[in-house]
Amino acid sequence: MRKHAGNLKPLVGFNTTKAQELFLELIDILSKHPTLGELDEKEQLKIRVYNPGQYTTKGVEDEARKLFVKRYEGRGKALFEYAGRDGETLRLSPIGIEGLLEVGLTDVVPALRTYAGVRRIDISGVEECALVNPKNVTLRIRKAKGMGSMTKYNSAANDIRAAHKNLAGDILLVRRAQMPSTGLYWLAYCASDKVLGITSALLNLRIRDAFIAKMITLYLNSSIALLQLIGFVVETRGAWITLHGDQVWKHVHVPSFEGISKKLRNNVLKVFNKIARVDAENLRLLEKQLLCCILRSQAKPLRISCPWR
Repeated sequence: MRKHAGNLKPLVGFNTTKAQELFLELIDILSKHPTLGELDEKEQLKIRVYNPGQYTTKGVEDEARKLFVKRYEGRGKALFEYAGRDGETLRLSPIGIEGLLEVGLTDVVPALRTYAGVRRIDISGVEECALVNPKNVTLRIRKAKGMGSMTKYNSAANDIRAAHKNLAGDILLVRRAQMPSTGLYWLAYCASDKVLGITSALLNLRIRDAFIAKMITLYLNSSIALLQLIGFVVETRGAWITLHGDQVWKHVHVPSFEGISKKLRNNVLKVFNKIARVDAENLRLLEKQLLCCILRSQAKPLRISCPWR
């Protein structure tokens, strides 16, 4: 009870005692390694939430969400959809009306609204963005999209810009998901430039070391990490789950950052580079593999494989 005071799910959330015993055995084996929460307390990393329009100001939540540009699946209130890039110029398409808006790279910040349809673990260069200079939106588009109060949109843009500077992550963690969803491919995403994830779908994890970010991203997408999440996950409705930062992700044990040999570092980078741009299969297939492993474990030792194999 004392050990799991932050989340009692491991003690009450399993349908059978056998499943609970397997999970507690796994956690006991991993207990010599730090949790994300312990590393956060030591300031070796930071897990942060961004609620659009609520970081530096209030009352512009709706406007802030509309400034996040759509590139992948995910529903939302976005005003624009990503239409392409030509050098330092981005082309945005106003959703529902004809025409294009061209903006510079300094007019946007890297962002991600959703994990839905994002098939690559490394989203560097293929992330979404958020418009932080709405003054560049033409009068015709503003009228067509109902952007009447530019004061609110400017405040929302400032909120996003400040949040990107202080909260954006090297890793984005899935926060709310429907596990059987065909649009869910990874549990954690990595980017070379800091990307701002929004709290409805994603959490921001910031790490100073680029190599450690890649290593942790690989590990958090392994079946060992998924098994830990299953034990702590918050079930909201039906197949919908919530992976809160404090209640779930911070309980996950990860490899220690210290004492990594040159050989291990090279191996990690080799694996990461191999799968970084692979269009993965959705997580439903991994779920089936894990269920089969757990069922077979009744008769023989549990074997755990990594999703990139």
